[in-house]
Amino acid sequence: QWVATALQDNWSQVRYRATHCADAYIEGYLREETDFERLLPRLCLNRYYIAEGVRVVTQRIWERVVGQRGVSLVQAHLPAFVDYYVAQSKEKNHAVREAALLCLSELVGKVPDVDGEVLRILAVIDAACDDCSWPVRDVACVCLGRIIAKYPDATAAEHDKCYARIRYQTLDPIPSVRRHAAEALADYARISDACWGRVMAEVSEMMKQIHSQPVTDVRATDLENVSQFGVAKRIHDNDVAKHTNAPMFSCGSLAPGPSTARVLNTHSHTGCSGGPGLPRTGLDPWYATDTAVYAVFFLSSRCTGRVDDVAALLPAIVPTLSVKTFIHYPSFWQSVWGRVPGIVQNLGKRKVTLWVGDLIPSLFDALACDNKLASVAAADCIRALRKTYGESVWASKLDARQAAAMQHPLLQGA
Repeated sequence: QWVATALQDNWSQVRYRATHCADAYIEGYLREETDFERLLPRLCLNRYYIAEGVRVVTQRIWERVVGQRGVSLVQAHLPAFVDYYVAQSKEKNHAVREAALLCLSELVGKVPDVDGEVLRILAVIDAACDDCSWPVRDVACVCLGRIIAKYPDATAAEHDKCYARIRYQTLDPIPSVRRHAAEALADYARISDACWGRVMAEVSEMMKQIHSQPVTDVRATDLENVSQFGVAKRIHDNDVAKHTNAPMFSCGSLAPGPSTARVLNTHSHTGCSGGPGLPRTGLDPWYATDTAVYAVFFLSSRCTGRVDDVAALLPAIVPTLSVKTFIHYPSFWQSVWGRVPGIVQNLGKRKVTLWVGDLIPSLFDALACDNKLASVAAADCIRALRKTYGESVWASKLDARQAAAMQHPLLQGA
């Protein structure tokens, strides 16, 4: 009992020493029937714990003790595992909550049958989507998509609530949360024809939101829509008002933070960016369009029988690339150019060849821009498309200026 308690201590050094104690105890005194329900859930969670020493030692113990029996043992002791994960998902330490959600996501993905626990797991995921720590929200999005896709009948009564939750996460200020919300949208679309239609309409609407994105700064309204990132960024970075009296966060701290319930009750913004209580409607509309691009990618990879429906969403991406009056448009470009090769691969190059031709001018503008990440993303996209279509076909799509830009240093040696 002491070892089991120490394995969930909030102090990482205690957890680490307890892991070695557990190893010794398992080696000499383990009684499977009585000890597994106390030790296995704790060891399982610690495989994802943020402290590397705890994580590595626990993974080694798990491999030796459990071996290939992991899924069957979790299935045999399912209530004990779910009880523990649910309890840990409410801990004050955000790293523990994140590990608990990772375990629930793994459980939903790997254990064949968790029907009896689906609604309880879903309630935990729903609460985690409002967590003040963004890594917890991130994992919650992944888990939400998995559970509704795998257990559509068991979660049927909660589908509307789940959809509203996913839609809310698409406006999260953290890019990876938005990306996983897009993945959850694609999972939701697979449930039924009605869900598919709902997601298609939503993604189409989200794609338009970038056009209502406010100009970053009134002093940037006269900037040309050509390679303006450096100028706009200097205006933004040198604006004293944007960097004065702002809240400070310690996103990497392992110190216990406020629980989700306390944050919700007090409407506090304590924690990582975009926690509960922050209004998202009308806040950076480009977030929705960014999520929509990812949603198109995930829909193209997971819904292969509806190629024409997904292809119909593609033309709306082209005009979004001309919106360059906000400071983060290079980040949006990275999202688009990072997804285009995958969309082409998933839908088939012949299906999207006209769309690719429409993208080319913006693609070469991004290659020439002074934001290195956007430029590299564009170069990677060009290399992938050239490989997909072949040298001669790709060359036939380019005008003289674009053909000359193929000598750009980032495209050499590809």
